Amino acid sequence: MPNFQLRRMLCIAMLMATVVSNTVDARDYNVLVMGDDQNKKALARNTRPFEQVMNAISRNLAEDGFRVIDEVMATGEKFVQGRIRRPKQELFDIAKLIVDPPIDFIVTFTVLAEFETSKTVKFMTLRSSSQIFAVGTNQLITNLQTTPLKDIPTENLCNLRKRCRMKYIGEHAEKLGNQLGATLVTHLRAYVGKTSQTVLNEREELGSNQEVSAGIIKAHRLTFEGFSANDFFKFEKSLKNFPGYVNHRIIKLYRFTQQVYYETQALEHEVIRNLHQAVNKGKSLGSIDCSNLLCRIKKYPD
Repeated sequence: MPNFQLRRMLCIAMLMATVVSNTVDARDYNVLVMGDDQNKKALARNTRPFEQVMNAISRNLAEDGFRVIDEVMATGEKFVQGRIRRPKQELFDIAKLIVDPPIDFIVTFTVLAEFETSKTVKFMTLRSSSQIFAVGTNQLITNLQTTPLKDIPTENLCNLRKRCRMKYIGEHAEKLGNQLGATLVTHLRAYVGKTSQTVLNEREELGSNQEVSAGIIKAHRLTFEGFSANDFFKFEKSLKNFPGYVNHRIIKLYRFTQQVYYETQALEHEVIRNLHQAVNKGKSLGSIDCSNLLCRIKKYPD
């Protein structure tokens, strides 16, 4: 193969790798790390070892470039702080309440300490599990279980004494958190990279020259007001042509009010831009108001 052809192929490969790596920028994603201690056997949120695990997970994510959002700082007085044994739905409610900045992923984790069922306990096993959710679509991305830390020597009857349990769990909490944090980084990176590459492939197939961010799928709720059925269905066709489009579904269809569940990999400002362009193209006079994935498209009377 001639040298110039070889150089050309190497340049193309390097360029493609650069494009993909640039789109997978962890700084574009906000992650909320939350402890799940709903299981009464799990380590409670209000313990020092629990905080050690959470800090280690957050540090791993932050060092890899993800923007880790502090739950207490972000929610302030909107939620009662320090609650334990919270149901899963409450975790989602908290994440969706945070709009500055909006949360892309929830990472939940659980820590379990198991002791030998004997009056002369000498060993402890530490287990951790985690889940990653995409907030924009309420989608469970993955369940994770890390390799347990086994055969940790403790003291006799340690399982019956809280101070003893916290002492030995605390000695290994950071190691457990680092182990779980590294696994979470790997899975988040893989998910973000996969969705980003999907957008790039679709843009290449469609030949789109309009700039659109290769992001994760987010679900928008679009409410149309003042549109006749005929006007709405004309507008609906344009939704499928927006860059980043994934799927949509009509969830309400009244005479002059319609509502659409709209999934896209475009960022919110890009969705707003596309909506304005569609309204202008249709020569309709109206207003568009969007906030936190909720958009109202209002058409003025002719």
